[in-house]
Amino acid sequence: MNDIPFLQEAILKTHGTPAEYLETVDVHETFQGQTVWQGEVEVFTIRGHPKTDKCFAWNYTDDNGTMQAICVLSISPLDTPLNAVRGYVAMEARKNEKAKTKNGPTTKTPKRN
Repeated sequence: MNDIPFLQEAILKTHGTPAEYLETVDVHETFQGQTVWQGEVEVFTIRGHPKTDKCFAWNYTDDNGTMQAICVLSISPLDTPLNAVRGYVAMEARKNEKAKTKNGPTTKTPKRN
């Protein structure tokens, strides 16, 4: 379950605009038959942003036990809760691929003499 006040604060800090809770949408995203993301996305109305009047947000607890917020402005093509999640999943996948490429292979090939 998402923490609405925490998300409202995150939207204010990230995008500089107050957010009013509108609704909760269940999202289940799959890729090649496997679930890649499942949860609730909160929809907020925002005032004063020059490009949109909506924001999608959810929170999660990271590996250190700290609550983190994901806030996605409703701007095409990220204009639905599902598309916001798809954009986030794609961004995380690209970030993970870059980290793998930067760090090299995870196993070392033994040297031959």
